[in-house]
Amino acid sequence: MPLKQFRDSEGCFSYLIYCEQERVAAVVDANHEIDLYLAAIKDLGLSLSYAVDTHTHVDHDSLSGELAKLTGAKVLMHPSYVEQRKLGAAFTGNKAIEKHLAHNSQISVDITPQDGEIIKLGKVEIKVLYTPGHTLDSISLVVDGKVLTGDILMIGSCGRSDFPGGSNEDMYHSLYHKLLPLGEDYIIYPAHDYHKNINTVMGYELVNNPFLKHSSKQEFVKFAEESFAKLPSFSSGEKIQCSLTPASQTPAQPAPPTTTSPLMGQMCSAMEYYFRTIPQHWNLVDSTEMVEIITKGDQQVLILDVRQPEEYKEGHIPGAINLPVRELPVRVKELPTNLELPIITVCHSGARSAYAAMFLRGYGYSHVRSLDLGMHRWKELGLPITA
Repeated sequence: MPLKQFRDSEGCFSYLIYCEQERVAAVVDANHEIDLYLAAIKDLGLSLSYAVDTHTHVDHDSLSGELAKLTGAKVLMHPSYVEQRKLGAAFTGNKAIEKHLAHNSQISVDITPQDGEIIKLGKVEIKVLYTPGHTLDSISLVVDGKVLTGDILMIGSCGRSDFPGGSNEDMYHSLYHKLLPLGEDYIIYPAHDYHKNINTVMGYELVNNPFLKHSSKQEFVKFAEESFAKLPSFSSGEKIQCSLTPASQTPAQPAPPTTTSPLMGQMCSAMEYYFRTIPQHWNLVDSTEMVEIITKGDQQVLILDVRQPEEYKEGHIPGAINLPVRELPVRVKELPTNLELPIITVCHSGARSAYAAMFLRGYGYSHVRSLDLGMHRWKELGLPITA
């Protein structure tokens, strides 16, 4: 499923997803200049079926209604948008937020999918997850190994819960019981990032996101409450940001330029390109070629299994060493210093290993490839495995 990301200079993201076979599309969280979306739709030869808002936005005017009027698309939101708008109508204290809420409350909604419902976009299936916490009507969209998380989960952070309809308890449930169970391979596309990142991977967030490190709801709620930043006043000129600031980042200790690895921005760009252009034979190796490489032994090659240790111990390719992808940014210096060394990355399905390959290429290793379809295909073929 092709995906195009639109980014503005203030860290606001929106998306165009479409079906190549039937040439139908959906725009998610439209908020930029409307001509950007119309031009992309025209250039790609698409017709717009849906304009999706993952939640009622407080920091910008949604363009979903305008897109619907111009193209005939249907506006899609979770049914709790009705109650969310009531909460928004009662909100006072920040003129900028009040203005955005007033505008967005006038958008007519055509389709209201329930939690777990599948939306058909041609041959593409989009699963709707109800993920409240940032707002009462927040949803995430799961499609083709990716999840568009709106403002509920961001890169190194999560959405604020001190806006109308927000709830720390709901946030905990959405993060820990709806999104994390999707698995470490899922690529996350949020609606915001304020540090010039593009996307991330669930496994990376599990280790590096401070909001995903709590053993209980009570612990999470306390941490989130301490992480609130004061809502800017309408006269302050401050940009309203939708993510929480971890409690450890106090005014006396300002947040670093990025909450993730310094390479994260460029790696996410490379990763986005990779997944948009699969298959690329220059950076994939199939199981048959892998067997030949192992059998011949005529070249030195490092097989890097980037799964979790418990997965690795259940069975791995002979000779493979284990370095989980979630630890790669901080342990990359443990690898050989020869940047010309051939490296093949391996995981269960090929998603985490693709991310690892892109990271290593960005770090400077020039001969890195990912095992296509990973251990899943390797086991299907009955190829050698050692514990």
